[in-house]
Amino acid sequence: MEKIDVVKLVNQDARELENTMKNIFEKLLSMTDEEKFKNLKELIMEVSKKATDDEYVKLCKTNLKLASNLDKDTLKAFLKLRMSVSNSLPEELAKKDAMLLKKALEESEETIRKKIQAAM
Repeated sequence: MEKIDVVKLVNQDARELENTMKNIFEKLLSMTDEEKFKNLKELIMEVSKKATDDEYVKLCKTNLKLASNLDKDTLKAFLKLRMSVSNSLPEELAKKDAMLLKKALEESEETIRKKIQAAM
């Protein structure tokens, strides 16, 4: 996957961010499991370095919204991958990621939250 300009990414307006992340999701879903893991981990690490906590939450909320539109099996596989990547991060980053992802889920629309929680 091509290098993503994280600063530019997190500063997009909501519609633009959703379109960009939808394209990234589509690319990720077409990769092998190993490539998905590697690319998602790189993206999360890059975002954690360059984005503020609010930008991180905004991006997570966008991704949760997109993920909630996946079919049940794809959503379960994506969440499993996301948790696996999170667990492989350095300890401090893993804690931060879990905290901000939880905040994003709590701030998401109820329909999104319920669909994500049902697939976990």
